[in-house]
Amino acid sequence: MEMDELREAAQKLATHLEQEYGARATWENNCVNVKGSGIRGRLTLDEKNVTVRVELSLLAAPFRSALRQEIERHLDERVR
Repeated sequence: MEMDELREAAQKLATHLEQEYGARATWENNCVNVKGSGIRGRLTLDEKNVTVRVELSLLAAPFRSALRQEIERHLDERVR
């Protein structure tokens, strides 16, 4: 998958997280940072990998499994 396609997939995920969780996404080179109430994450892109790191507050921790499944589903649908 080309880098511009990866960036597009990452942007769609970031937009979804903004709408669904009220987070704010900002780009820094090939990384998109997501920050919101109780959630902070970073999606890093390179030619071979998409790395996702998410930190949840104690209050958001019960949603960990659902959020993980949602991110994985989103990326599985768009990144090949």
